[in-house]
Amino acid sequence: MRFSSSDPYTGVGLSPAVKAVRYDENAGFMYLEVTQGEDESARYDVAISWPDRRLVDVVASWVGNWGMGIDALLRVATDTFPDMSSDDIDRTVDFLLAQLSKPQALRWWFAPDLIANTDVEKTEDHLWVVRTKAPLCHLESMSRLYCAPLVIGDVSDGAVLSRFAFVRRDGDKTVLENPELFVKLVFGGDGAALLPVVFSGGTAQSDLPNQTVFWHFLWRCGFLEVPQQEAPDRKCWGFHEQLFHSHTRGFLGPRTVGVTYRFRDEVPSPPAHKPPMSADKIPLTRPDADGEQGSPFYQVLDARKSVRTCGESPLTLDDVGNFLWRTVATRATFQGGGQELISRSVPAGGSIHELEFYLVINRCEDLVPGIYHYRGSDHALYLLPDRANIRNALLATANGSMGVTEPMPDCVIVMATRLLRLGWKYEGLPYRLSLLHAGVVMEAFYLVATEMGLSPCATGGGDSALFALATGIAMSDETSIAEFVLNGRKSSAQDNGL
Repeated sequence: MRFSSSDPYTGVGLSPAVKAVRYDENAGFMYLEVTQGEDESARYDVAISWPDRRLVDVVASWVGNWGMGIDALLRVATDTFPDMSSDDIDRTVDFLLAQLSKPQALRWWFAPDLIANTDVEKTEDHLWVVRTKAPLCHLESMSRLYCAPLVIGDVSDGAVLSRFAFVRRDGDKTVLENPELFVKLVFGGDGAALLPVVFSGGTAQSDLPNQTVFWHFLWRCGFLEVPQQEAPDRKCWGFHEQLFHSHTRGFLGPRTVGVTYRFRDEVPSPPAHKPPMSADKIPLTRPDADGEQGSPFYQVLDARKSVRTCGESPLTLDDVGNFLWRTVATRATFQGGGQELISRSVPAGGSIHELEFYLVINRCEDLVPGIYHYRGSDHALYLLPDRANIRNALLATANGSMGVTEPMPDCVIVMATRLLRLGWKYEGLPYRLSLLHAGVVMEAFYLVATEMGLSPCATGGGDSALFALATGIAMSDETSIAEFVLNGRKSSAQDNGL
């Protein structure tokens, strides 16, 4: 069976969080009124880059229901743009759906009871006929980067379920999730009939009118892959690594991440120190702060603190240069085991040093605000194309992880992993190694910043989607795994660290 841009059982609608849709004549954009969290009264506007008033009423008709079938949407678009070719209609509708996907406002669905040839009609309120009955399954995006294509073509020969996909229970629903794409397919009460098709390669017997169409729906949504076409940089990602990465990084998904104290009312917090595990106590000596052991190094260890506010003065370019030279500058490059290896002040497994460092600069003397890549081999910064909105979002995310709002930090250092560097040699633990390496670097950052009188603070959260948008690098090639805030020198009275 060949597939065009649509199929008879697939449709699109809006997320339940979208409460209204309007077109602003002055701004020339579509706007969505969206609720924030569970508070229905907390609403905000999201601009959609759709500059044509036409089709806005169609999208508005999807509020509070399941939207309409793709066939019906294409028919509406054809009536709306009568001078366009079918290919241009596909591109126009695809652009509209892509724009709705960016704020995670769009959801695709599959319903075999959808009649492909239903005429598109208007009610007295000029709203198009839409679907009110729940489909068998629907997509929920967990990332602004996810967008299912309208035009994708036939399922490739040899396509199978993605090795990253898995099924789990989520409340009273069954979910097929793909952490590589940050999307999940939620099955309704009758959707269990689709699961045999999922795991049989589209060949299982079922009651579906056309199970091949559902297999194509999975292809469109990114749940299928062709193993023979897998790139090396993707091969090095294990299932557990991809799942752990997606569930411990911020992707603007519905998951709760951060401080919740969710067990406060259930169990007491475990004590900071375990009870003695035996009666055999062996006291150890302590360094004398006034003696030889009270060296500057130990004083630095004792003085290390997380400082969550900006320093009295901003960073300087000399500060940045000295700081990076002492921590992650390349000391030497050499060959070993058929691989190019690196020597830095900080250790790394196999001397591979897969971590890259990006500086999100907000305030630094002699350095314009922007996002920079640090090249350790020549100890230089390289300015990336500036995207002020993404830069500000990265700075705000760091502040949020520290539990502060204003002012924005002077600098956020983003650590990204080129996992294939490790995966080329190691199997089953590259991602874990990268996290260990990031922790090693964080401690070095802390100690050097403390010795220099700067204001350091590691953060516990980050947004890899923002990093991908900032750099244009595919997540499988290189993705952010840790962030570190570096501010200028703190005043003598400033002491808000732990």
